[in-house]
Amino acid sequence: MPFTLLAFQDAPTVLHADGPQGGRPYETAKTVAAAQETYDRLRADALSPAASVARMKDMSKEHTT
Repeated sequence: MPFTLLAFQDAPTVLHADGPQGGRPYETAKTVAAAQETYDRLRADALSPAASVARMKDMSKEHTT
């Protein structure tokens, strides 16, 4: 499910999550922390921008030949 973490300078971070019925804000520390952990894991596992482009080019070649 898509989500956005909104960090503010003078207020707590807020989570905005999209669902089948539309978007919804979440402000509880536990919920925001869980989303932050998910984001951190995704970012740690992601390829670099250059590696992402190379991977997409490789996949494109595999599916067009």
